[in-house]
Amino acid sequence: MTILLILSFYEGSSVATAERLQGAAANPSALGVKTGWQCIIGYRPQDTTFSAGLGLWGMGIAWRGNGSGSRWEVSAGQELWRQTLWLGTTWHLENGGLDYGLLLRPHRYISAGLVVKDAFRGQRAFTAGLGLRPFWDRLTLFGDIDFKDSLSAWRAGMGLEALPGIILHGSYADDKTLSLGLDWSLGKVRLSGAGSAEPSPEFNEVQLELSGNPYPRLSIPEKRWLDVTVEGPYSEDGRAIIGSEPTFYEFAAMLDSAASDPRISGLLVRLEGNPSAAQTEELRSIIKKARKKGKFVVFYADAMGINQVWLASAGNRIVMPQSGELALPGLRAGGYYLKGALDKLGLYADFERIKEYKTAAEPLTSDTMSAAQKEQYTAILDDIYNNIIDYLAEGRAMPPESVDALVDVGFFSAPKALSAGLIDTTAYEDELEDLVKGYAGGRVRLIKPESYFANREVPRAWREDKPVIALIVAEGSIVSGRGGVSLLGGKSMGKEVAEAMRRARKDKGVKAVVFRVNSGGGSALGSDLIWREVYLTAKEKPVIVSMGDVAGSGGYYISCAATRILATPATITGSIGIITGKIVMKDLFGKVGITKPTVTTGHKHTLLWEETRRFTDEERRFVQAMLQEGYNEFTKKVSEGRGISQDSVNAIGRGRIWSGISARQIGLVDQLGGLTDAVSVAKEQAKLRDARVVFYHPKRTSLFSSLRNLRAVLAGLPKGLGPTASYIEAIEDDELLYYLMEPAEIGP
Repeated sequence: MTILLILSFYEGSSVATAERLQGAAANPSALGVKTGWQCIIGYRPQDTTFSAGLGLWGMGIAWRGNGSGSRWEVSAGQELWRQTLWLGTTWHLENGGLDYGLLLRPHRYISAGLVVKDAFRGQRAFTAGLGLRPFWDRLTLFGDIDFKDSLSAWRAGMGLEALPGIILHGSYADDKTLSLGLDWSLGKVRLSGAGSAEPSPEFNEVQLELSGNPYPRLSIPEKRWLDVTVEGPYSEDGRAIIGSEPTFYEFAAMLDSAASDPRISGLLVRLEGNPSAAQTEELRSIIKKARKKGKFVVFYADAMGINQVWLASAGNRIVMPQSGELALPGLRAGGYYLKGALDKLGLYADFERIKEYKTAAEPLTSDTMSAAQKEQYTAILDDIYNNIIDYLAEGRAMPPESVDALVDVGFFSAPKALSAGLIDTTAYEDELEDLVKGYAGGRVRLIKPESYFANREVPRAWREDKPVIALIVAEGSIVSGRGGVSLLGGKSMGKEVAEAMRRARKDKGVKAVVFRVNSGGGSALGSDLIWREVYLTAKEKPVIVSMGDVAGSGGYYISCAATRILATPATITGSIGIITGKIVMKDLFGKVGITKPTVTTGHKHTLLWEETRRFTDEERRFVQAMLQEGYNEFTKKVSEGRGISQDSVNAIGRGRIWSGISARQIGLVDQLGGLTDAVSVAKEQAKLRDARVVFYHPKRTSLFSSLRNLRAVLAGLPKGLGPTASYIEAIEDDELLYYLMEPAEIGP
């Protein structure tokens, strides 16, 4: 019997039921199952033997000793295949012997184990076991057989978790020994005792375990509030110049989990950042969900702008310090127009577009905003503003007209905001805990998100047989090759997103895909390659698009083949149109004395993308024809994907951008909702009761690739110059609009 053999704990009863440190003596592969840290100490009164073990994320060390001597063992376990197969080994320090263990769990209710003891010495022995759970994770049947030269021993038994955290277990062996045991969980502390009933009653061992993660237990109701800080705007895909950063889905999923967790009775939300408009919409809907579940929600902020007030209005109470400030100045959209500056520099923006609302290059070609630009900006601002007013009126229990009047005032000190009904009380941050106690009606425990996740219970289930929903994110400008993150922080993406979609399609374990799109467009070729993978995937399994802040032009192109499309009311989408052009540098070169003699083969379009000359009339007609061909293909794909006529697509296309609200009304999206809503829709479409969301990260690109694609992040510039430039590579969609319409610009 190995030193780690801790039979008083139920998990060590069989090579098939083995889990974590307490099962490692029966089967060393158990250390790779449900990893974490554990410490176990034990005492056996028959021979006054003491034991101790320490497990650290797949590694274990154990000691057992009494007056006659002691022994040490080191063990390790590792998962080999997705909650299905584990391998482990134990090294006996006193004699150098090695044991090997294998654990196989092909199903939630089936587990098999095999252990080879003294694998490289003449005393080699085998133990094989099988565990079954007849349709319930709290009832386990198991049996082991030992082999050496022949069948040498057997034992069988069962374990029953009669109440949460209280496990009764027993076994019967071929030598007619009947053993009984009891495990009692207090969360992160477990007690266990075991003894033999036959051939004579005898108390065998008592043990105490400390665990980093709690075990299921009989819980005493406790008022716990999640103390969470909202920062932002959050990255959608987690990419950064160096390493990675937390994603919006991770934060939203954490908050959504707490909203439904019966152990959480309230939320204290500290506003320290400025989430984007779409992210604010989603977080607000999660807060409303928490309130419907009976949770009390308190917001605290030193200062608030329109996004923060928009979000906080979903809570029960809003608190600011006496010196706090609140700004509600309304919304704006616009940007700098650079034509005058380009003229002085000797630069000319020569662009062609389809159609009149495709205004991405307007700041380079005009001194003032066009009527078409004003029209679409005004419509979007009206949609978003009216939506915000309705939310504030609902949250603060006042008529919309009163909220509109407050926006006309614009700026408030905390006392004036209190008088106006925009906040509920003033308090400093150090007074929050006492304030929360008052709202909670007594003592309350505040826990941070890291503690909330760190204290997730050790699952009972042998394996989590939930089907997978793949989450794929397309964030940044679309390029035809591989994207990356520039040194300035701009993001691009392309082929790697298409590859991630293809992997999700071919993975039989993936039952649906949620495709988060946060892109203002880019390369037509890159867009088409991603569209193709979305189209093929949607033919085999549901693909649900969740639009972020912007999903326009190429961003809409890659979305239109999906099974369903969700957008937030504040999403900017549409922009079904095409634009291309070049910056002509002839006058600048003349000012600084640069000439560019060029020899060509004399073909018609050799100098099409030459930066020292404007398009000729013939070239302009050629470019327009190419744009029209691309536009026809764009509208055709939207028509087929959305099930509406191509003429109807043209009527709502023409390069026009729409808010999520209007896009829903005209049929460009199916419903309003955020990323967590998209996961729910994916479950419905795939007919899943439950599922695991797995982030399908595109393969990371090198810094060299990021630098190579830097030009794709800059709006309005063709990727290629000279005779080898492909016109389709130069059909750049309105990334510039993406920057103009970021929530930072649609705000105070």
